[in-house]
Amino acid sequence: MGSKSRSGAEKRSKKRKEIKKELSDDDDVEMKSPPSSRVKLEVDDDQPCSSHSTIIPMVKRGDGSSRPMDTRKEFVLPLEKINGQITCSVCGGYFIEATTVTECLHTFCKSCILAHFEEGHTHCPKCDMTIHQSHPSHYVSFDRTMQDIVHKLVPGLLHEETERRKEHRAARRKAAGKEDIVKEIKEDDHATNRCYPDDDPRLSHHRGDDQLIVRLIPERGLDPVSRPVVRTSHMTTINTLKRYLSLIMWNDSSKYNQLDIFCNGELMGRDYSMRFIQITKWRHHKAGTALALTYRPHIEF
Repeated sequence: MGSKSRSGAEKRSKKRKEIKKELSDDDDVEMKSPPSSRVKLEVDDDQPCSSHSTIIPMVKRGDGSSRPMDTRKEFVLPLEKINGQITCSVCGGYFIEATTVTECLHTFCKSCILAHFEEGHTHCPKCDMTIHQSHPSHYVSFDRTMQDIVHKLVPGLLHEETERRKEHRAARRKAAGKEDIVKEIKEDDHATNRCYPDDDPRLSHHRGDDQLIVRLIPERGLDPVSRPVVRTSHMTTINTLKRYLSLIMWNDSSKYNQLDIFCNGELMGRDYSMRFIQITKWRHHKAGTALALTYRPHIEF
């Protein structure tokens, strides 16, 4: 046992001498050597070498001494290096309501990709892949993860977009001759899921949003629902209305895929909001007119 211990100690001593010799050959280790050449392994003379030994990375100083490597140092990456991953290829700006095509996984601003479909295109603006020959808007979905990443990487983007929307709504109200009502909403209130916050219950579940009237009209043999006229947030999507209809008709909201909703005879995408439909498909109607949407049994193409 004694001879084996001495043999192991001699091997470790020889290994340390080789490492020190390699490090001493570099006259300017701190300034010119890559990080990998400035790292050595500290071996305890009292502990045998094994797979369970703790390895401490060390950095060689210019004066020959060593210091432990700071493994907690943050890695700084300029935002311009990843701009291509968080910007829309259609408008060139950072993603606003990031929407991803499920067929090719390319992401765009929601308004950009929907406007692309409105122009009659059925392919991806980036890779030119055909999304769907007749209903491409059914094959895109809101990418919450991507949008959260953009908001974290670009400070102030969410605030700027919110302010722009407020200004746009104020301008539209002014153009329509309506009095602009400014509501002070606390930032923390947007993140609550409580039905009745302490300060104002209207701040939860979009109760503070602009409201509009929607009239639901059955077609092709479907029965009218008991409450065909609903007052809802302008942020309500077609998918939400389909769930509402399937819940009323069949007492099962999971059957929403059995319905299609149309406006002026045109199929509405599942992520279309009431606001988007109002300003695109319903813009020729008098202000305040209930938004008429028809629903039919879903047909696979």
